[in-house]
Amino acid sequence: MQYIPTILIPGIGQSRVDLLDKNGNRVKRAWPFDLDSKALIKKLTGPLTKMMMFRKDAGFSDAVAKLVEEVVAPLAMNSDGSSKENLRVVSFPKSVAEVTDDERRFIYRMVPVETLSEIIGEENLFFFAYNSFGNLYATAAEFDKFVDMVLEKTGSDKVNLVPISLGGCVANAYLQKYSHKKAVNRVVNFVAALDGSILISDLLSNNINYDDVTSILSLFGGGSVEEIKPMLKVLPAGVMEVTVEKAIKVLTDAVLANSTMMWGVIPRDYYGELSARLISDSAHSIVKAQADEFYEAHKDYEKFIRDLEADGIEFFNICGYGKQLIPIVASTRVSSDTIIGTVSESMGATVAPLGDVLPDTDAKYRSPDGTIDASTSLEPDKTWFFKNQQHDGIAYNDVALEIAKKILTEPEFNSVFSDERFPQFNNARSAGRIKKYIMKAEQKLTGFVNNPDEIEKAIADAKKFLDNTIVPECGDAVVLAKLKSAIGE
Repeated sequence: MQYIPTILIPGIGQSRVDLLDKNGNRVKRAWPFDLDSKALIKKLTGPLTKMMMFRKDAGFSDAVAKLVEEVVAPLAMNSDGSSKENLRVVSFPKSVAEVTDDERRFIYRMVPVETLSEIIGEENLFFFAYNSFGNLYATAAEFDKFVDMVLEKTGSDKVNLVPISLGGCVANAYLQKYSHKKAVNRVVNFVAALDGSILISDLLSNNINYDDVTSILSLFGGGSVEEIKPMLKVLPAGVMEVTVEKAIKVLTDAVLANSTMMWGVIPRDYYGELSARLISDSAHSIVKAQADEFYEAHKDYEKFIRDLEADGIEFFNICGYGKQLIPIVASTRVSSDTIIGTVSESMGATVAPLGDVLPDTDAKYRSPDGTIDASTSLEPDKTWFFKNQQHDGIAYNDVALEIAKKILTEPEFNSVFSDERFPQFNNARSAGRIKKYIMKAEQKLTGFVNNPDEIEKAIADAKKFLDNTIVPECGDAVVLAKLKSAIGE
């Protein structure tokens, strides 16, 4: 069977961008940020000591703002949307079958779709890397050339697209500009930002929750700066608010407000107010014109999708729900996967605020917990939901990956009613985490243990759990607890 080639369009942290010197030589990685926590702490030690001594700001917030400016400098952009620095995307203009072993490991680490490539062949799998903070339409043009390359290399006349997270914005821009070429067969939106993310609009609106200071670090590298968290917890009253406001202003002025990619992930309902406030001046005229063009093309999203469907494109959505957006933002009742709201990912399903349930709706499209009515989605029969699914974690949800694989390889798998093993509403789990503990338990059995029967039963239960694609609401918690208990963890 000849399979249609698949192009992965990764999310915001899944493409690497290098900073180059004026001669084109690599200086360092520009994105994702590669932060040295010890160096950061060293730079802040003086201002922090002074602040703690006088129990007031004493220049600490300015020191943090300067540090943020240094961190984001490689990604800084001019007001016309061009990059201030010389950047190069680490790209893969070839199939996964042709990349190096290191490149292949990177691609599968970003998007673990090995079971898909086993079916369609790595010669039919492609990974489009791009600058997450670059120019949206320039990226769409690059993607158009990438599609042409895939078609020429494979001899196919169509491609399947898998936009992930921010990749949904890239796919929308590409389809807006190049759908007339009729090169797309199916689009499988994988926790994709189809109507942006309230997370970004809250940041630009300074709609911030200052009660959770540690979540702020997730914007600048998360785990690589864990050592800084204790410092933030001892700030005198009021200093955190000032510090965060200054840091976000630096980030906005240097990158966010000048990036048409970022304007592409502003939800349509928030675009007018934010664009008027941040990019209505003459210096931003080019950015504003492009951002307006994207907004105008997508403000009637139903027409946009229906026109594309009339050209033969099929759309499918895989979403998370039931989680709060990361705590830095004040929109605490938005049902999401922690990064993107479920309404955005689902093409407009009706979703109750966290803690609420919806009035009675059509049971055919109502979630078991009563928080989602999928009938209002533009694709009610082609949208799957996973409760308590974290954004990045969906890459390890084997059921979600299996649904995507079936859509991409089986033409007859075309709705949530195609296979009862994959219902519209399900729950999150991490197959990799379960398999890790199964291996630990099996290794335990190779030596002397006091409870072999308990371990064997925990292993058997875990394997049975993985064989069942319908996940209980508790997710994998019970199975993992039994495995950990059996091996003494």
